[in-house]
Amino acid sequence: MCVVFLSGVVIFKSIKNDIGGPADSPSNPVQWWPKDFGGLLTAIAIAGLTFSCHFNILPMHGELQYQTRANKRIILYTAMTITYVLNLFVSFFGFFQFRQYIDQDITKNYAHDDVLVNIGRVALALTLLLSFPLLIFPCRAVINRLIWRIESKTLLQSQPSMASRSLEYVSNVTGTGPSRLMWLLETGLLVFVGYILAYYIPQVAMVWGFVGAIGTTLMIYILPPAFYLRVRIHPPRPDLKQIAAWGLMLTGFAVLIVCTYQSFANVIDPIPNVVRPHGVSNSTASPSL
Repeated sequence: MCVVFLSGVVIFKSIKNDIGGPADSPSNPVQWWPKDFGGLLTAIAIAGLTFSCHFNILPMHGELQYQTRANKRIILYTAMTITYVLNLFVSFFGFFQFRQYIDQDITKNYAHDDVLVNIGRVALALTLLLSFPLLIFPCRAVINRLIWRIESKTLLQSQPSMASRSLEYVSNVTGTGPSRLMWLLETGLLVFVGYILAYYIPQVAMVWGFVGAIGTTLMIYILPPAFYLRVRIHPPRPDLKQIAAWGLMLTGFAVLIVCTYQSFANVIDPIPNVVRPHGVSNSTASPSL
């Protein structure tokens, strides 16, 4: 609801300001295409990140009372529709209001004393703060699975070494996971590193670019067709589904390479910050009278 409220504020403010005025306004015309190809690649990487909810499918499936394919489709279609509609409306109304002066964080385009926007800022901050554990939990679980495998205790007993003895000190009683102290240290370290990176990384587009180019591309374009090709019993001759899976996976590798390259380019040569002329206010991109 917090994100929905902020989206409503952006749409309301844009409509109130005539959606930025005419598209061919001399002072702030609509830019219909990125200035360079790198901008398009960055936009593709960030846009794909919006729909990267694949890691929530299995937990969602496990929590369903009736685990049917129809129920899962209803949930997925509803969630994707809401996500797409919100992104479409916020992108359209936000961009057309501020245009070339739009900031990477659209809330920075509004005045600091705007009551509605400030409520939206607080709501967005609460959403990000409360959703942070949802990112910590799977990250910590993956780290623990890499270190403490189910067969690790047998391995430690059969081949004792300095590393295995050190691992015993930070393991639980069964040797299949971290001790309570190690669990707290892991959580604290992940939170600390996350906040340090958030503080020192100058632009949020850098983070979204890398996550979208690497993580999202793997989850959307590469791993699903790879799993499909691995587990499906294929006919003697390649059929349309097999060809489509190969095409999607190869497309994913191409997107991964070019978007990752562009993400590194954005780090070396960051996207310029928006500089508003004297006649443009924070609340609208139209010249003040």
